Amino acid sequence: MSLAGVLAPEASPAAPASPDAGIPASPQAGIPVYGEKKLKRPPHVAVYMNPAVNFALKEIALTKRCKVHDLMLEGVRRILAEHGKDFDSLNRKD
Repeated sequence: MSLAGVLAPEASPAAPASPDAGIPASPQAGIPVYGEKKLKRPPHVAVYMNPAVNFALKEIALTKRCKVHDLMLEGVRRILAEHGKDFDSLNRKD
């Protein structure tokens, strides 16, 4: 191959990617569900909070002899129940 062939511009330059490229049309489209073949484990969620809040949760967890994760799941269960949703039915693998 000659140097001219390498330096020559392409016949049709590629169009720039759309900012929405790769984003599903609906919120549920393309989201893997826990239990499907592609998603081996449940997705992780990070919760950012003030260190004092985190320390207080650790104290409560120690007192109740459980993990902070258990306290957070208890809160999620309460919020879902308040809105008429069942945690266990939403959390199953199917």
